[in-house]
Amino acid sequence: VIFVVPRPRPVPGASGRFPTVDSVTVLVTAEGVVMPLQTLNPLNAESLKELSGATTSLSRCLLVGGGSLGSKFGTHVVRTTGATVDVVDPDIFLEHNLARHDLRRVHVGLAKAEGLADELRRMVPGSDALGVRSTLQQALWDERISPTDYELTLNMTASPRMGEVLSHFAALPRVFSGFIILGGRYGISTVE
Repeated sequence: VIFVVPRPRPVPGASGRFPTVDSVTVLVTAEGVVMPLQTLNPLNAESLKELSGATTSLSRCLLVGGGSLGSKFGTHVVRTTGATVDVVDPDIFLEHNLARHDLRRVHVGLAKAEGLADELRRMVPGSDALGVRSTLQQALWDERISPTDYELTLNMTASPRMGEVLSHFAALPRVFSGFIILGGRYGISTVE
């Protein structure tokens, strides 16, 4: 049995008469049990870029701040570009973070940076995403990260002072900063 499912937009790379239709093949047993027969290709950096339709080439970026906003941006960057995202954050993931963070209950009590880097590595097998439980300044001082390794820095700390801190590191590449004002009503983004 084959079910045909309409899609809201064309499948990336699809050609032919029906680019907005997916089909799902299922096996129906004599007892009436329906079992989907679907073969999924493994995800890697290239397949993520193809599936998302991304045209940006980004191999590695630095995420400063692995909290609620940072976890969403980091996850989105990995899923759309297949890039390796290294995470720097000094905080521990607490239970109240579960309501708005991409990490799960199994990460409660662990470092946000290490938990998020682990999740990002799971999304892209073969990724060597690094999680550093530290402030950015300390991680640079200890040489656990090097600004020359990155094509993009994502400042997701929601700290107005972090932009000033980042400006002292001339070797850092493009910086994208995102902020959420208390109450979540406004968002501000800047690119330096």
